[in-house]
Amino acid sequence: MSTQTLNAYHATAAETGLPGGLFARVMAWIDEQRRYRRTLAELSQLTDRELEDIGISRADIDSVARGCALSRR
Repeated sequence: MSTQTLNAYHATAAETGLPGGLFARVMAWIDEQRRYRRTLAELSQLTDRELEDIGISRADIDSVARGCALSRR
């Protein structure tokens, strides 16, 4: 998500009158969930050999996807 998008969320939150940028926080959470689901789907499509090549096991996919989504905050 770009800075431009965050600024657009902030402007919209100001227009709606929601306290403390609530709209911006909700939109950031939605974007985080999208990143998580996209990463999870992409890693799940890889073969065990491909996962091994990048250093993760199939059991680690969920935690790797969560870490990826959270690291973009």
